[in-house]
Amino acid sequence: MTHYNLLVIGSGPAGAKAAEQAAQLGKTVALVEQAPRLGGSGISTGTVPSKTLRETAAFLQSLHRRAIPGLTYQIDPKLTPADLMYRRQMVLTADWGLIQRNVDRYRIEVVRGQARFIDPHTLLVETVEGERTLTGDAIVVATGAEAHRPAGIPFTDPRVYDAGRIGEMDHFPRRLVVLGAGVIGLELAGVFMSVGAQVTVIELGQRVLAATDDELADQLRRSMESQGVSFWLGEPLGEVATGPEGLRVALRNGLSVACDTLLVAAGRRGNTEGLRLSAIGVAVNDQGFIPVNGRYQTVAPGVYAAGDVIGGYSWAATSMEQGRAAVRAAFLNETPRTRVIPRCIYTLPEVASVGPTEDELKQMGEPYLVGRASVAENPRGQITGDNFGLVKVLFAPSDKRVLAVHWLGEGGAELIHIAQRVIEAGGTLDDLAEPPYAYPSLASLYEQVAYNGLEHWERWHEWHT
Repeated sequence: MTHYNLLVIGSGPAGAKAAEQAAQLGKTVALVEQAPRLGGSGISTGTVPSKTLRETAAFLQSLHRRAIPGLTYQIDPKLTPADLMYRRQMVLTADWGLIQRNVDRYRIEVVRGQARFIDPHTLLVETVEGERTLTGDAIVVATGAEAHRPAGIPFTDPRVYDAGRIGEMDHFPRRLVVLGAGVIGLELAGVFMSVGAQVTVIELGQRVLAATDDELADQLRRSMESQGVSFWLGEPLGEVATGPEGLRVALRNGLSVACDTLLVAAGRRGNTEGLRLSAIGVAVNDQGFIPVNGRYQTVAPGVYAAGDVIGGYSWAATSMEQGRAAVRAAFLNETPRTRVIPRCIYTLPEVASVGPTEDELKQMGEPYLVGRASVAENPRGQITGDNFGLVKVLFAPSDKRVLAVHWLGEGGAELIHIAQRVIEAGGTLDDLAEPPYAYPSLASLYEQVAYNGLEHWERWHEWHT
């Protein structure tokens, strides 16, 4: 039996950050990982493969959007997803190396195997050499999540994929149905759209990207529709029929669509099987997620959870912050402070947000005004041909303090960090409007959106004085 100050289960973004934070505090740490490589499924089968695929697709879409006279291109009919992910291994190797260097730097012991709870301070780990018993003052569960497989979908058919199996495709489909209009569904729909597939997206809800700004989500849907994607919203799924000629996906209203590939992106489930959480009195919800409080504590004393395994819209940056906060709560008794964390969705075009949406501000009862700027009216946007891009700023009418920025358009995932810093500093519309931005640049959209917001503020101020 070996004792540590902290035991971490899972080496994805939340687990790796939790282990590093504890080591920086001078604690002894063991990191338990059952996969051959550190980094979690996001690196191996999720984030890196899908974003590598998306980056090449974005290049193809950029060529199409610019529509340069005399320049044409042809997609090889033999093109495969693996061809578009040719840089994947380079990225994976670099990420694996970075995680391993951090583990070595902080002298974190890595234990390979499947962990299960004996009590709130004891894990039994099944390794290839046999069982090991580890004890810890605190334990962080960061085992992540996997693709949810709804009942009634014939996953045994090789033409049916969940989002984690995209790398296994040996060809691009001609006709694709995507089940789910959330983050993963729309990211992958955009990829297949860019290589000429006929794409239909089916979503039970009334809108796409339910957790994002509704105006930007609507603009994204219209952008994708202009490129040939069909959306069926607000109808429950019926039967998925299989046959030698392909698949037929039916809705309960009687409509159906034929396809040769079905991609299911219908949410995620927490990776909690095999942990024996019941032994410590922790019950997961229907989706396998672990309930925690505001300090990422479970009901078991000394046991914390962070990242995708606790559910919610957990981007990698959010997961890392949760892992760090859980450790500081465990050893420093800190209450996590609210952090301004960007949320980026790598659709085509991409969506980036920092701060609450309009709906969230309404629910909080917080007054706000809106400024808007169209990418199509920006010189750099005109050069790139981005006709659907939109930037919104939400700000407090009392003092013009910036509350949120929502960005639809290429480059948003990089440029949103300007808004992040302004919001963290308690900045105002004037702070967005005053800096001299390069010309032509997408960054100058901050000046445009700020001046539009100031116009609305001046009218509001005149009305209320």
